[in-house]
Amino acid sequence: MAREDQAGQVIALATPMLQASELSVQSAACLSLGVLDSPEAVDMLRELLADSPDSDKDAKVSAIIGLGLINDQNERRPDVVKFLSEQLKDDRMDVTVRSYIPTSLGKLGETDALELLTKTFVDRDTNNLVRQSCAIAMGRLATMADSIEALTDYIDEGRDVQTRHFCFISLAKIGAADENPSENAETHADMLDLLTSQVTKPSEQGNRSWAALASALYARAHTDAQPDVIDRLTAAYQKEKDPSFKGAFAIALGLLNAQSIAPELHDDFMESSDDDFRGYAAVALGFLKNTASSDALRSKIQDKTTTPTFRLQTATGLGLMGDEEAIDVLISTLESAQPLG
Repeated sequence: MAREDQAGQVIALATPMLQASELSVQSAACLSLGVLDSPEAVDMLRELLADSPDSDKDAKVSAIIGLGLINDQNERRPDVVKFLSEQLKDDRMDVTVRSYIPTSLGKLGETDALELLTKTFVDRDTNNLVRQSCAIAMGRLATMADSIEALTDYIDEGRDVQTRHFCFISLAKIGAADENPSENAETHADMLDLLTSQVTKPSEQGNRSWAALASALYARAHTDAQPDVIDRLTAAYQKEKDPSFKGAFAIALGLLNAQSIAPELHDDFMESSDDDFRGYAAVALGFLKNTASSDALRSKIQDKTTTPTFRLQTATGLGLMGDEEAIDVLISTLESAQPLG
């Protein structure tokens, strides 16, 4: 069957679904239209967003998500970017609905939207939900050649905690995506210094976990930075008493395959009484492929006193290790598992 005929069938099926009262049905229709390489699909989603009453937030959000999925081969994609950009400028729009627009623009990958996203991000009157979404989208669209000052400034001065967290990850993604770091060496040095310094000397205490994860994501892409980042994260891990931060540092070291920390991490997993930390340690040991810890992890899975979340993280660690002996244990555990709650 020709692609045009397939698209026509999907559109014919989706049309009545867009008018459905059930959110799941309507959302499925929007997502289906979004993945179609069809001008008609674009028009239908635009009309749904523009014509739905303000009270119908679910319909508008579904349309925005669908538009963000438009295929990069679609000749209407620039029109979608322009349309969503105009919608983002409408500060009368419900903030929850509006907050989905930046991430959809980011998914579309058109850098033409970057200037507007940055302008919206730094605007004092921008709602925090929208600003958070802008931070995420900027991480998808910006390059090291673009101005990333807005993201770095917010880490130092911004008040919204979640926005700061997203800024860390976006900066890491921007830095990691640069395939020619020598051309932006000074910017890279400043970025890495910001990320690592926020682990030990944060402008806000809550930054430390996200700075550690961002440092790891950045260094995974730049092997020359790994020794220094691993040393800093190891020192932070060894000095840390707070189990929450310690768990984040463990995950970051696991992402960097820092084998030197594996024995200490195993010992801490065994000795700690904090399940939150031990759960993160289990995942980190999985990243490190530390099969010497597999017996200990299997034991925790079988222990009936192990909480569901801790059991799930321990199973994740075993899965990351590729531990085949855990299969029977996991099957048995699943058969008697209690739901998360």
